[in-house]
Amino acid sequence: TRHQLDHPHPPSQRMPVNYRRDVPLLAFNFLSAIALISCNKLVFTSGFSHPVALSLIQYAVTWMCLEALARAEYFVPLKSVKLDRDLWILAAAIGLATPISNLSLKLNSVGVYTIAKLLLTPAAVTGDYILRGKRASPTRIIILSFLCFSILLTGKADLDVNFKGTLTVACWLPVAVVYKVGWAAAVKDRGFETLALMHLLMPLACIFVLAMMFVIEPVGDIILGDWSNPNLLMLIMLSGFTAFLINLSGFLVMGLLSPITHIVLGQAKSAVMMLVGWLFFAYDPSTKSLIGACLAMLSIVVYTWVNVKEQRGKSEPQKEEGLSCGRQSELTGQIQKSTSKTPAAS
Repeated sequence: TRHQLDHPHPPSQRMPVNYRRDVPLLAFNFLSAIALISCNKLVFTSGFSHPVALSLIQYAVTWMCLEALARAEYFVPLKSVKLDRDLWILAAAIGLATPISNLSLKLNSVGVYTIAKLLLTPAAVTGDYILRGKRASPTRIIILSFLCFSILLTGKADLDVNFKGTLTVACWLPVAVVYKVGWAAAVKDRGFETLALMHLLMPLACIFVLAMMFVIEPVGDIILGDWSNPNLLMLIMLSGFTAFLINLSGFLVMGLLSPITHIVLGQAKSAVMMLVGWLFFAYDPSTKSLIGACLAMLSIVVYTWVNVKEQRGKSEPQKEEGLSCGRQSELTGQIQKSTSKTPAAS
């Protein structure tokens, strides 16, 4: 039926650990993030200084790529799904999270922005418990706390706090939590397929990005910009395509794995880029930053090991329960069969 196509797996189904799927997916998301950062830097150094407008273009390109995949029958669009309140809230969170984050970077110092990113980890753990009832184990909470401390060592200590910047961070944190936890809830708890849900919500997210652009950026300057520059246009389209890749892999990570895993992966990017720059590109960070980066990578390895171990521990009882239910149904069937063959007493 169409409902089965829109919801290809039951909501209660637990995604098993699959190294052949999960490791390449995490690596692809990591490499896509580096490519997107590089493309965005090239766009901004080429004279286009409007990050929210660039986000709007990236979201639009992402939706066009999804539409092309839908027409090529790589997935079934969610044409029969009614947009309820939760889906509208999720679309708003997807559309507003990136522009508000960019605004936070503009209004805050690097140190405050880094702390805001670190606060997302405990906020997402709390949100996952409130919105989905998922409780993080004490072991994982300790490892995540140590990871946040390690990332804090790698950053700058310029804590220049101001009212507008603090207000922006306060607005961004709940939006980011709803964005990440809400996506996991839609895929894991409601059974939506990632590509189909992205295709459904991206046009709605573009509406919210467009509204944000009218609020915080000079629309007239954007319209009268140097759109006849072929090099700039090529860079913007390349940035849009890399944004599609990171959006696709990021949504897959949040849906197949967890929003906390996606956040941990984001924390790993800054540490890995610092270590790669130090090893291969003559970047000269402080000793404190190097120690923080190494401790962060160690924390991520330990977190991954603990997470996989806990997931395997949770899947074993479900497997045993499924086997026992299968045996019970088989036994019930045999009893019913033998009963049907026994002649009734006169």
